[in-house]
Amino acid sequence: MLARLGDADATGVLLGLAKGHEHDVATRRSAILALGILAPRLDVERRVSAATGLSDLSRAGDPDTAGIALMSLARLLAADFAEGSDALAARSEADETILKAAAAGSADVRPFAALALGVAASPAGKGPNLPAFLDLRDKALEALRAVASDEGSDPDARGAFCLALGLLQDDRAAPVLRAVASRRGGLASLRADACAGIGLLGLATPELLAALRGALTERSSDELRREAARALGLLGDVSAVPALLSELQSGASDHVLARVSLALGAIGDAASLRPLAALAVDRAVTDATRSLALASLGLVADLERMPSLARLGLGSNYLARTDALHEALSLL
Repeated sequence: MLARLGDADATGVLLGLAKGHEHDVATRRSAILALGILAPRLDVERRVSAATGLSDLSRAGDPDTAGIALMSLARLLAADFAEGSDALAARSEADETILKAAAAGSADVRPFAALALGVAASPAGKGPNLPAFLDLRDKALEALRAVASDEGSDPDARGAFCLALGLLQDDRAAPVLRAVASRRGGLASLRADACAGIGLLGLATPELLAALRGALTERSSDELRREAARALGLLGDVSAVPALLSELQSGASDHVLARVSLALGAIGDAASLRPLAALAVDRAVTDATRSLALASLGLVADLERMPSLARLGLGSNYLARTDALHEALSLL
């Protein structure tokens, strides 16, 4: 709440909470997350101070706390770059801390570091005009491509690196992501992450769509099918609608049906209205699946540029969710 309603003066309080070992771990993590949320409202001096503290936290303590510190570091860097400033990169170790964690961090921390690179090196505002930003982006992309394509790397790390490449919308990563997503017999969770990376990439090429459609039809893994459906929805290409509609009649699990429904809602093609309406009144499926079909019908018909439901998830603190908010966010 302090991050939502407070101002830059809250930085010291939050840093004190984050570093105070007398506080429970949930409080410390919430304070670390709050520093990331405050990033756009901080001046350079406070960003440097916050980055110094977060860099220290990312190198000590349990992996989850260190990983959250890396994510907040990334948000500080992104905010500074977006304003056209390279002061944080010049006066702190924020960028090098994230790069080192991605290259040589523990197995539990490297996935956080990969996603942090995806946040820090994403072009926004005046960032692309800064040599420091371009240098970080080049180093990040090189590291991310290398691990994503390395079959000897830890699968969880590879999956996160695939997601980060998608976040950075790196066109050169398309062959890597397609190869991972298409590899039959490969680890399903890794292939699912590659599918998600393709969706984030934003390239609806025939080759990438073919990889996603192939993954969608594999009956051996619901996780893979769900992420393939999600990616097809993120790409928003109406050419994927027939393949998704066919899945509604495939006898898939409720989890797959739910994700396919939401993908159709994201694409927003009118051809999905009747099939979604039929699923919404189908008593043979669970109430949760029917509810998601109804939500997707609303997405197809929603004329808002950013649907109201989507705004619920902006800056969400998973540590502070109520049961009602958790249920609402699970629909997205």
